[in-house]
Amino acid sequence: MKTLVLFLLIAASTVFARADILANGNFSDGTAHWKGDGIASSDPLGITIQLDPAKWTKIFQTFNTGEEALDFNVSYVPSSDCSLTSGPERLSGRFLSKVDLKQMLGVLVAAPIKLKPRSWLVLIVDPAGNECHYANISVAAGATGVLGANGTLRTLAAHEEKTLYLVFPPGDGTVTVQSISLSPRTASAPVAP
Repeated sequence: MKTLVLFLLIAASTVFARADILANGNFSDGTAHWKGDGIASSDPLGITIQLDPAKWTKIFQTFNTGEEALDFNVSYVPSSDCSLTSGPERLSGRFLSKVDLKQMLGVLVAAPIKLKPRSWLVLIVDPAGNECHYANISVAAGATGVLGANGTLRTLAAHEEKTLYLVFPPGDGTVTVQSISLSPRTASAPVAP
């Protein structure tokens, strides 16, 4: 009986420990555990990113997991004047080159990524494998209020250290990220393109 109880306690603690991989994903501790261009916001609670018309902005956090697929769920609020321009014409609706990514992320990745117009990116960078896994998060013109997106990033290397980036193209206004979570893949989550 004692062995069964001990096994159940260990199993339960493992499930709860793996439910959300990120630290401070609800930003209740302001910008703790996050780096980049965001500032703490109290209305709404989260991290606010002031978009820059001349450069990309980002927030990021390094995390550890051996999972090969991760579900993400993000909740965010664009300001009423938010406009994602996708930067210079050469970037709009095209591939971001390895050089562009190196400038944005500080890491040389093995392949370019496809940028959709009026989108920002959820990226997981694996510096050990020079890999970048991503999802485009489209923001419709004039969208306001709390918006959300979710999906799955697959084919991650099954080793520990990776970095999650939320990357915003040049634009106007702000985006306040209210929450972001990463968790082990479940069968019901949509797969990111």
